Amino acid sequence: MAEAQAALEWALSRWSIAVQLGIVLVLALLFSLAWFSTRRTVLLTWTLAWFSDVLALSSVLGIALLLARLSLPEMMVLYLVYSATKFLFVLLLALGLHQYRRAPAAMGRSAWNRLLLGAAAWTVLVALIADTPVRVQTLTYGGAALVLVAGSLPSLGPRNPMGSRIAGTTLLVEGLVFLHHCVVLLPSFWGGTTPAYMSRISFLDSIVEFLVGLGCILALGLRAMEEGREAERRVEASERTLRSLVDADPLTGLWNRRRLRRFVDGTPEGGTVFFIDVDRFKAVNDSWGHATGDACLVRVAEAMRTVFRSTDGLFRVGGDEFLVVAPGMGASEASRRAREFRELLARADERGIALSVSVGTAPFGDGVRLDEAMAAADAAMYREKSRLS
Repeated sequence: MAEAQAALEWALSRWSIAVQLGIVLVLALLFSLAWFSTRRTVLLTWTLAWFSDVLALSSVLGIALLLARLSLPEMMVLYLVYSATKFLFVLLLALGLHQYRRAPAAMGRSAWNRLLLGAAAWTVLVALIADTPVRVQTLTYGGAALVLVAGSLPSLGPRNPMGSRIAGTTLLVEGLVFLHHCVVLLPSFWGGTTPAYMSRISFLDSIVEFLVGLGCILALGLRAMEEGREAERRVEASERTLRSLVDADPLTGLWNRRRLRRFVDGTPEGGTVFFIDVDRFKAVNDSWGHATGDACLVRVAEAMRTVFRSTDGLFRVGGDEFLVVAPGMGASEASRRAREFRELLARADERGIALSVSVGTAPFGDGVRLDEAMAAADAAMYREKSRLS
């Protein structure tokens, strides 16, 4: 009866290891396909992690299948292979998590060099300390728990993105499972016995490692969604920038005729329209040159921004012709602002140039369409200009 029970326990042990190996192999293939599709550094790291776990479990399954034919030294070699690849597995998981968080220390060749050096040093340490398979496993579980718990904690803070917290939580759970294994097996160092259920513990490990893989995949999906939203925001920002460049006059920065129609369509209430023309502008160009003429146009635009409100539409509609659409502005305020505008430009600049402008105003609203007011303001501006000539 005892022999039958032992045979059943051993069969369950091999079966649990095979199940765990199958799950890990599927995860390794899934992460491989994902990496070939996107070529993300974190995906490469996690892919290598799962393949390292495949090697670790293959070593343990080989021991289980060949137990009767293996000598103790041969078994120890396989357990050391298991220890090295399992420790490399948890190191790669932790490194991938830090790469996911875009931690600077996890990027570049130096991170890989430190990882490989750590795996090699761990293998040498285990080979020097452990003299039995159970002790190899105990040390392996303890080291894996330390790496995963310490590596996952920085990702769990509330300021981290959701994907980082999900992946970090699953790695923390895996680390706590390894810690459990270590604590249970630790009495073997002073001659204690191993609980019988540890021979079937791979069933639990299968579930936990599946959750780790699922957490990593979910984290990557959330990152892809975040990057998609960020790309949409960049496209929208680029469109707004391009639209503003298309709608803006390149010299003065005021809106141009293209933008005028959209502003007019969004201005249903009444107000005042100003048509502005720089007097004797050709003489400025002829006497001072076109560069000075351009500087004078920029000065007119700056004066418009100073005198008129931020809610008013400021436009350059021709060479030296400007337009202001001022919603909600009454006749008295319009007269005052037109006077301030003329007085501001009448002051000589650093070149000694004083500008004179003709300003025509007309109200819109109360049955007067905006295009009719614009035509009236244009006519008023030309009447004022004709008095100056």
